[in-house]
Amino acid sequence: EEEVAEEEEGYSEIKRHHAPRAEVVALWNAALAQYPALARDELAGTTAEQTLDDALNYLEGEGAVLQSHMSAILHLNPPWLAETVRPLADHRLREGEDFIDDLAGAMEAQGLCE
Repeated sequence: EEEVAEEEEGYSEIKRHHAPRAEVVALWNAALAQYPALARDELAGTTAEQTLDDALNYLEGEGAVLQSHMSAILHLNPPWLAETVRPLADHRLREGEDFIDDLAGAMEAQGLCE
C-alpha cells in the first residue's frame, strides 16, 4: 500500500510498493505528452508502450521491479513484497502457536489490514 516516508515543512513523501499497470502506462503517456519532441526523437519509431515494456523488462531483470502480468500489477519494491508474503509461504507446522493470529498481527503491523 502506501507509507509516509518523511515529512518536512508540510511536504510528505509517499512510498508506494505497487501500482496498477494501467496507471503506470497512463503516467508514461502523460510524461511523453509533455515532451513531444523528446518522445519523437528518442523513441525513433518505436511505440511508447513497447519502450515502456522494454524498460520494465530491463528493471525486472535488474531486480528493481517485479511485474505481475496475471494481475496487471507492477511491484515497485520487490523486497517489501517478499517480506510481506514470507509468512504466507511458511508451511511448517508450528506446535503450540496460533499461526493465523501471528499472521494477522504481522499483516496489521505492516498496514495491510484496514
